[in-house]
Amino acid sequence: MIKLGHASSVVTAILPGSSAHEAANALHDSLGLGVLSWGARGTLLQDQWWKRWVPPISPAKTVLQLLAPSHEVDAVERTIIEAANLDKQSTGAIYSTPCMEAYVGDDFKAWQVDWLDSNKDDPVKMPENLMAIHCIVGHQDSERISKAAIHAGAHGPIVYYSEGRGLRDRLGWLRITKEPEKEVLTVIVEEEDCDAVFDAMADAGNLHLPGRGFMYVLPISKGMYNLRNRTAAQQHNVSMQQIVNAIDHLAGHSHWRDDAVVDAGVRGRATGLANISPVVPLNNQVCLSAICHREDASAMMDLMLEAGAPGLNVNYARYSDGMEKEATSVTRLCEEYANLRCITHGSTAQEICRLLDAASSKRHIADFCTYLVKAPRVATYVPGKRDYRAA
Repeated sequence: MIKLGHASSVVTAILPGSSAHEAANALHDSLGLGVLSWGARGTLLQDQWWKRWVPPISPAKTVLQLLAPSHEVDAVERTIIEAANLDKQSTGAIYSTPCMEAYVGDDFKAWQVDWLDSNKDDPVKMPENLMAIHCIVGHQDSERISKAAIHAGAHGPIVYYSEGRGLRDRLGWLRITKEPEKEVLTVIVEEEDCDAVFDAMADAGNLHLPGRGFMYVLPISKGMYNLRNRTAAQQHNVSMQQIVNAIDHLAGHSHWRDDAVVDAGVRGRATGLANISPVVPLNNQVCLSAICHREDASAMMDLMLEAGAPGLNVNYARYSDGMEKEATSVTRLCEEYANLRCITHGSTAQEICRLLDAASSKRHIADFCTYLVKAPRVATYVPGKRDYRAA
């Protein structure tokens, strides 16, 4: 296993299907890079009052993700922005997450990490005050949490399916008590709005109760998002997010928005969020992600759980390197990878990586990659914390 250190970042793009295909091809043609992609859906509420009780609209989305050296993130993001036309209204989002540590197996081929400098243009001008909120819940709770996020001022969450793996998988026939599928909600917010949206989502999902879900925040080093939260007859050619950003630029700061920030005081009561349960902080938490070929996924899950992972969230992605355009490469369309993710203490994550290095060689697993990202805020059930449980 090769240690990359902290000089790498994970770039994620959320795009419509056609734009995602163009972006994947552009990454391969311009930079020689491959990406992992999986399907997702957006969330749009109806503005008409008589449609508020119907399920939200779910436009199809595709998530692209790849690992890149931090000094080349600008080149990757610029290529995706130009190919997907992210400067247009409601076209998607792109952001990069810095890694604390990253490791790759000796035969990992999904993300090329040894490519040379290929673009030395000026850095991409994008906001650096964004955060990504990820919420893992059962499908019966996702709609309620999505609406809470939108009412708190966020864009419509991006949702995709995943599987939960952990203790119940080792309990024999008791595995029938485990829900087969989970849904992962992703929301990109500005740093000053993160607490309000995070608390609203945690309260809507009752995450202070056991078995209800898990939510965490990851920092974004640079990114942009242009995602809608409602659908209605368009009267203007700009979105509310564009208007807010324009006012920020004219004012030279974002303090004018302070009165709109939701808290637990008078303004919180005005928005119906005054009774949000306080969040018990979990310190020194990191997000540990492992990417491996699908045929090695089961063995890798066992290795991570045996090494101390508290539980795993699993989703599957297709590897694309732009070669599916060639008739001789159609077999690559079925090449899939598993994305295994968990939140744990920083020291535990380091130990898991160390044990993975030792155990993977014994089991002849070399096509994998692991990376750690700091999770500054986490919400879930904490045993014994009575002040965090509902009254």
